[in-house]
Amino acid sequence: MERPPSCRTPAGRRARQHGAAAETAALHFLEAQGLHLVCRNYQSRFGEIDLVMRQETLLVFAEVRLRRHSA
Repeated sequence: MERPPSCRTPAGRRARQHGAAAETAALHFLEAQGLHLVCRNYQSRFGEIDLVMRQETLLVFAEVRLRRHSA
């Protein structure tokens, strides 16, 4: 039996929630490696950068990708 439209979770919202969780996991991993957050989800006319991190004088730009399967 199909759920009524008002009870469905839009696929786009669910994907954004999973993506945000993956970004948070990546952020914690990079911080554990000694990097410091400069900016999250930086928007420019060229697109978005998920994480901008700093390690001393080095800037690191991270694109976070979530994969459903390890293959």
